[in-house]
Amino acid sequence: MEQHEVVERQNGVEVEATLFPVEEYVIKHPITGDFTKHKQIINTETNDVISVMTTDYKLVPNATLFNEILKAVEKMGGILTHSYLYANGARTMWNFEFPDIKIELRSEDWVSPTIEVWNSYDGSMKVTFRYGAFRLVCSNGLTIGSSNAEKQLHLDSNDKLNDISNYVETMVENATTYIQEEFGIMIDTEFTMKDVGELVDLFPKKYQPEVTNRLVRDDSMNAWIVYNVCTEVTTHVMDRANESTKRLEAVIFNKVKQLTTNRF
Repeated sequence: MEQHEVVERQNGVEVEATLFPVEEYVIKHPITGDFTKHKQIINTETNDVISVMTTDYKLVPNATLFNEILKAVEKMGGILTHSYLYANGARTMWNFEFPDIKIELRSEDWVSPTIEVWNSYDGSMKVTFRYGAFRLVCSNGLTIGSSNAEKQLHLDSNDKLNDISNYVETMVENATTYIQEEFGIMIDTEFTMKDVGELVDLFPKKYQPEVTNRLVRDDSMNAWIVYNVCTEVTTHVMDRANESTKRLEAVIFNKVKQLTTNRF
């Protein structure tokens, strides 16, 4: 199997672990022996059944999707930073960063755009692109939780898969614009103690003291600083290989966006 260069910044799995071979097998009726309208999606390395889907379900193998995306990402100077497997391989996420694109939000405070690409074998989601950012000064991953920062693809033909490079390019362009708009508002906003308390309350109780201690250390009520304290904890303290952490990051972004928007 081809080895792909990975920048190890956050916990996850080796990319090769996400590229396991899959096959689909139509299920026969146990009595009549006739083919049913359902099929099993099977990991042929382990023979594990990943899911049972209807025969209408379009299987997009991770290996096929990843190789097309990687070509487009590398063409734009991007790199794979980490890979995650969820639900026994039913869902996969790859994160790509574009370090050649640097956006200065404040003096010497730089971020680069990122895109997450999701695929599922259980029908829980279509092939999905989400954009975000990577803050260089503290190595934080910044998840943008807005639905405006997400694009789902219905890949029902090879033509659409071959056109994936256009999606990647569009997502990176959109991410750059979105970063400047959304994070720029945070930089110009000051939070109240009530705002900060609402953000701390979003975290599981065992992580709330960690968030509070870091906020006290930074001693700033600026929305951008407070937001980055929160992402510092999700990136460097919590387990990002857990889907609940990814969901929390999206919730944090949306909460910060709500609080900053209410100022204007």
